[in-house]
Amino acid sequence: MTVPVESEEVAHTQLTALGPEVEVLAPAGLRERFARDARRLAGLYED
Repeated sequence: MTVPVESEEVAHTQLTALGPEVEVLAPAGLRERFARDARRLAGLYED
């Protein structure tokens, strides 16, 4: 699915609300930002 948004910042905010049910494929910068977020979250829950 392609979702038009006004900016990567807006896309990040809106897609983050969907939680782990969303995968960002493009643009690369937004995908990398979600990957960083995921690593940070995983670090919070490591034992």
